[in-house]
Amino acid sequence: MARASDVKATVTSCCFRGDGIWRRNMARSFDDLVADFSSEAGVEPRCTAEEMALHLGIARAAELTRNRPRFVREAVGDLPEDSRDFDWSTLPTSSSRTTMC
Repeated sequence: MARASDVKATVTSCCFRGDGIWRRNMARSFDDLVADFSSEAGVEPRCTAEEMALHLGIARAAELTRNRPRFVREAVGDLPEDSRDFDWSTLPTSSSRTTMC
C-alpha cells in the first residue's frame, strides 16, 4: 500500500493547488479504480482524477516490475498468466470524459 507521501511525491505540482475537497476526491478516485479492477466490467477512467490515479498506478507497477521483480512474481504468482502481462502500454489511460470527479 502506498503511503500518502509517496503519492504526493509523484503528483505534479499543479495538483497542489487543490483544496481538501479536491484531495479527498482524488483519493476517492483510487478507491473507484480498485473497485473497477475487482469487477469483471473492465477499467476505464471516468474523470480526470481517475485518469491521473491510473497513470500513477501504471507508473508504480512498471517501476516495481523493473526494480523488484521477485516481489512482483510472488505477488502475482497465483494469478492466471496473460500474454499482455507487464505490457503497460496496452492499458487504457485516457478518458473520453473531461470532468473532474
